[in-house]
Amino acid sequence: MLQITSYHPDFQAAFERLNRAWIEAHFDLEPEDIRVITQPQQYILDRGGAILMALQGEEVVGTVSLKKVDDTTFEMVKMTIDERFRGKGYGKILCEAIIEQARQMDAYRMILYSNTLHAGPAINMYRQMGFFEAELEKGIYARADIKMEKALLPMDKAEREQLIESYGKAYDKIVAALSEFPREMWQWRPAPNKWTIHENIIHLADSEANSYARCRKFIVEPGSTVMAYDQEAWTEQLNYHEQSIEDALELFRLLRKKSYDLIKDLPDEVWEHTVEHPENGTMTFKDWLRVYENHTHIGSMRRVYEAWQRQHSLTI
Repeated sequence: MLQITSYHPDFQAAFERLNRAWIEAHFDLEPEDIRVITQPQQYILDRGGAILMALQGEEVVGTVSLKKVDDTTFEMVKMTIDERFRGKGYGKILCEAIIEQARQMDAYRMILYSNTLHAGPAINMYRQMGFFEAELEKGIYARADIKMEKALLPMDKAEREQLIESYGKAYDKIVAALSEFPREMWQWRPAPNKWTIHENIIHLADSEANSYARCRKFIVEPGSTVMAYDQEAWTEQLNYHEQSIEDALELFRLLRKKSYDLIKDLPDEVWEHTVEHPENGTMTFKDWLRVYENHTHIGSMRRVYEAWQRQHSLTI
């Protein structure tokens, strides 16, 4: 049985070993890494953070930390599970524990930085735990290509109204972002398991069609079950590269406009409605808003473009 416990100086060697193994398997250790993993008391705990350790019997098999950013924001850092114990759900248990720890420390939100190439399963888990992609600042970590955040306070009316307005502007954001990417590279694939820009755009239309139906389920049929779908299978089997970009964008625009017009003036009580999701369990209408407000894939498409630029620079 997995036991979660707070950090003690006796765990320092295990803390360093676990984090060093994960980082060095894929990246070079950065100066900040070395400071934190060798002196966690000084660089995490003494600065208002927290560290949790996962034990299987007497053996330390995982760890995760909270680094204080300011009085209301904490960054989740140094999340890792011993390679021998992966695939058992321990990462999710640790993630749930550190979220609860952040709430106990009166955090308003959590953020994290990760790498989509080497931490894909972890990023999928973070999404299931309510983390959403945010704009990535430059120069935070050399290896980070994604930033995610999770709100820990209940959504109030002011935040809801702000998210609704942002939701309504998604099409314009996508079109503006696409102007940055040369059309000739939209079907370029950065890795065998990564989507092209073209596939990202077609996915947005298909996802919006599902979102359109789910939105109305929340309003009209609270308590019902919504459909899940395998987005990877849709991408592979529906010939996304043969589908029209222009049609997909127009479909996204129209579906998003229809839903925005529907939700912008709903009464407060409707936002407390719930549905059952086959993978995510009970979701509130506010959860739906958080998911789709930022569902533009701009970050994903920008990472494809940046990978293309790096490869292009090596071949000229």
